[in-house]
Amino acid sequence: MKQCVWCQASFEPTTKSQIYCTEQCRVEATKHNQKIKYRERKLDQRKKKKRICANFDCDNTLSIYNDSKFCVSCFFSEHVVLHELNNIKRRTNAENSQDTEH
Repeated sequence: MKQCVWCQASFEPTTKSQIYCTEQCRVEATKHNQKIKYRERKLDQRKKKKRICANFDCDNTLSIYNDSKFCVSCFFSEHVVLHELNNIKRRTNAENSQDTEH
């Protein structure tokens, strides 16, 4: 008897190298391992780049673990920053449309 690496259930292996009790356990373990490897590759890619906070008034470098475009100090005001960016775009578009009318 062997113990499944994924679910810890006891099973009788059909081959010497079998480590999972069922195909479902094998698939779940593979998916889990792929997620871990994807996350590691993503972090490795971030280590190679210098990422800067998207807030115009902030020059903080982002952590490789930060999935946001904003640093920790600006993160809580992310929605405010995005709202202000949209306001600037609206004002710019309104000014451009007024200039073309005259």
